[in-house]
Amino acid sequence: MTNPVEDIIDEITVHDNVLGWMATEVQTAANESLWYPAIASLFTLTEQTLKWATDSDETFYKVIGLANEQSLINETEKDLLHHIRKIRNSYVHANFHAGTFVLDGLIYQINDSGTSERLYEMYSEPVMALILKIVRD
Repeated sequence: MTNPVEDIIDEITVHDNVLGWMATEVQTAANESLWYPAIASLFTLTEQTLKWATDSDETFYKVIGLANEQSLINETEKDLLHHIRKIRNSYVHANFHAGTFVLDGLIYQINDSGTSERLYEMYSEPVMALILKIVRD
């Protein structure tokens, strides 16, 4: 049985070698159960894809808006990306010694690989599919 994320990554690679390589590295970390590197790298890949596609070096927040203005993403995708950006900010910029972060009223453990694994499982496929959509256009 094939992994749908890996199938999407294969197609990304057909369209863009650099983003395909980055996506492969992200998935390799996940395959090795390196969940924090996988989710942190997925967040980075998402932001870098938007910066490349919009030809901008602005903040993640701004490139999401630019991608929408340039019709690279629709409103639903824009909302998803802003949600992912909030998760990234809460998670990646959190005080790891505090032990938890709050997002949408829920408390998550920072230094637990289960949190990273769950986030990766939730967002890897929709993010990779969005990256594929962007590189196809």
